[in-house]
Amino acid sequence: MTKAFLGLTVACARCHDHKFDPISIDDYYALSGFLKSSRREEKILDPGGQIAGAVDGLQELRAEGDRALAAAIDATRLDAERFAAGLLAARDVLSVGAGGDVSSPDQAAVAAAAQAHGLDVDQVHRWVAALQDPTVEDLSHPLVAFRRMVDVMGDENASWDELRARVSTALEDRAQQAESSREQTVLFADFPPGCDDHGWFVEGQAFDSQPTRARQWDVASRSDLPVMPGVLHGGLTSPRLHGVLRSPTFTLNHPAIHYRLNAKNVTIRLIIDGYFMFPFNGLLFGGFELKNIDTEGQFVWKTQAGDLRRYMGHRAYIEIIDRGDGFAAVDQIRFSHGPAPTDPPSHLARQALSDVRADSIGGLAQACGTLWSECLEHWQQATADAEHTVMLAWAARHGLIELSATTAECSARMEQVEATLPAPTYVLAATDGNGLDDRVHIRGSHVNLGDPVPRRSLTALGGQEHPSIENGSGRLELARQIVAPDNPFPARVLVNRLWHHLFGRGIVPTVDDFGVMGQPPTHGELLDWLAADFQEHGWSIKHAIRQMVMSSTYRMSSQATDDQASAAERDPENQWLYRMSRRRLPAESIRDAMLAVSGRLDPAMYGPSVPVHLTAFMEGRGRPQSGPLDGDGRRSVYISVNRNFLSPMMLAFDMPSPFSTMGRRSDSNVPAQSLILMNDPFVIGQAQQWAQRMLDEHASAELRIEAMFHQAFSKPPTTDQLDRIRRFLERQAELYGAADDDLRIWTDLAHVLFNMKEFIYLN
Repeated sequence: MTKAFLGLTVACARCHDHKFDPISIDDYYALSGFLKSSRREEKILDPGGQIAGAVDGLQELRAEGDRALAAAIDATRLDAERFAAGLLAARDVLSVGAGGDVSSPDQAAVAAAAQAHGLDVDQVHRWVAALQDPTVEDLSHPLVAFRRMVDVMGDENASWDELRARVSTALEDRAQQAESSREQTVLFADFPPGCDDHGWFVEGQAFDSQPTRARQWDVASRSDLPVMPGVLHGGLTSPRLHGVLRSPTFTLNHPAIHYRLNAKNVTIRLIIDGYFMFPFNGLLFGGFELKNIDTEGQFVWKTQAGDLRRYMGHRAYIEIIDRGDGFAAVDQIRFSHGPAPTDPPSHLARQALSDVRADSIGGLAQACGTLWSECLEHWQQATADAEHTVMLAWAARHGLIELSATTAECSARMEQVEATLPAPTYVLAATDGNGLDDRVHIRGSHVNLGDPVPRRSLTALGGQEHPSIENGSGRLELARQIVAPDNPFPARVLVNRLWHHLFGRGIVPTVDDFGVMGQPPTHGELLDWLAADFQEHGWSIKHAIRQMVMSSTYRMSSQATDDQASAAERDPENQWLYRMSRRRLPAESIRDAMLAVSGRLDPAMYGPSVPVHLTAFMEGRGRPQSGPLDGDGRRSVYISVNRNFLSPMMLAFDMPSPFSTMGRRSDSNVPAQSLILMNDPFVIGQAQQWAQRMLDEHASAELRIEAMFHQAFSKPPTTDQLDRIRRFLERQAELYGAADDDLRIWTDLAHVLFNMKEFIYLN
């Protein structure tokens, strides 16, 4: 941030106040806070806005489904009396020995139960299947008390009160166990209906930013079911949408994270200190990723542990990732030093069992009917909680309420829209997290921490005069402070970098250091004028470059004339620019120039990187796949960079190792460069390509020589050069015993031209 835009070496203040520039250690950690509050994330891009258009249509269909489902449940004829009758009918059938087989209950018992309770046979079958649903056996289900009483009533040696006490004890034991386990955990996230400030970050189109509420349709189920209220849901609009749910940053103080969720094909990742290296090193980051979570339609606890213990005290955040082939509905997240918490028993079941009417199975059925009536009332008033919704969904799933495919048409139309959804594009991006101020690392030690420093710009640039940053990373506020009209540094630094690349030397030679240890400008007034002009023209880099290249200074020759002899004595390094400096091309330009003259250069823009070509000597751990020798003709900017396997040719010509930023490359003249130009297989291969192209395009030797000079040097050969080339060609033809149009002869000439100073230097 500071070297690139301000030309200041703030990194020196990491351990102590800067020795030369007015930069304190507090300044360093004030700037560090901007980075600590930012994240490296995968952003989900919408190609051409097509997904957003489809989402609008899906949301309209979802709202239509919400209204249809709500109206259908509101109009149900299943009242408390019919509900109790259905339970008793199912109990009568299940009390028969063969009734345990739901697929073929005793038909005589079914008929008798139907007649006794005023139901038809199909209704009794549905009630039997509903009461035999495995989820009803769980102590968290509202009808578990009735189901347990049906199961234990076969014990003829126990009275009703004894059986009732037995079930009540099981519920009380679960309540105590749940309370005890919850006391051992710390609640990190909960999403009650109407909670808009939960602090989580929503990426993509899958997740709603607001928790679910009552009277909503569970779109992900693709059936007539209400959605669970009070969760962040990734399938509320469509399970085909992509999205990521990210938590605020927190300090990891517990070795286990527990998630209560309903999910299908979802991944959970824990990001420590901004790094997600677990795909590459499972030995150090075991358990940081839970893949392909499928809870089979139920809310259950999933635990993340593994190597979390070794990273306690570090900052972290959670990612819940939906890649468009499932959904995630997140209820709670808790931290602990032990196992996941136990879900409490159903308070509705305990309420029914303690009802004064529950002195018999019939009375308990009436109490459950009352619960059902209250459940419908809460649904109509949009105050239904999780247990009410479980009861409604159970009844809807088994056809106990007359929905008759209420949302089927909406589902069918949704599937038509989903079929048109394009795949989103994933890109790495720096995004905002929640604001975090960094603490001073005394003497640079991460274990010896001082006070936190509010995020701000450098004190010397008025950083303490700006208001404190409350929300987000503050990067936007920092950017505005950097480019403020009263801050001359960024404009000076940027135009100086442009001058450096065009002239080979910056007006301030130390392009990365405008501080005390940097060199002073050779033309300070010119630098100020260029910076002011740059700002006046909207910070246009194109305008700044145009100003420089159209100047008489840029158009000067690099050859000193006789009348410049005194200037050469007074300015041997050409700092005052009495002529244009002679410059060697950078490594990338040398390679691209060879591809250009050989005809192999592919000028296409964009596309994936091409793997670097690896020689037999480039070995080591993590050796990537080798690419083609000529990089498929792509420009050097498209050749991939792997810091452990860098191109020998690029390194020889001073391409910097990608360990840090470098505003000014070194400019060496070493034997390795000549050896590369003489022996590198790429150079030899391009010489052969160039020679073959000349043989194909030109019939005579003179035309070939002239064309090669124009392509390589933008000028014709001199008479002396032409004579020497002819003699060279004759000598090579004699050496090979070949005709004067032999490919080997012209390959040698092309190779010679590559090795001329004029090919790699600008005069």
